[in-house]
Amino acid sequence: MKVLLFDLDDTLLYFHEYWKDSMLETFRRHHLTREFQKAELFSALWEHNQKYEAGNGTIHRLSQLKELLHTRSNEQ
Repeated sequence: MKVLLFDLDDTLLYFHEYWKDSMLETFRRHHLTREFQKAELFSALWEHNQKYEAGNGTIHRLSQLKELLHTRSNEQ
């Protein structure tokens, strides 16, 4: 028997902690984010994500974040 389970509202599994741990590890390993403070970068990403999910984020703000990462990576 195979089962596919959807937990859309985090009632069965609190997804945030897994997502946070995965993102921090990704920041640690990726060459563009390796030199950043991981917790601060995650906080900025989380804040942007909350605004995006609330309908207050824009593609323009996301492109600004990408540009910031690109600029910082070129400085090093």
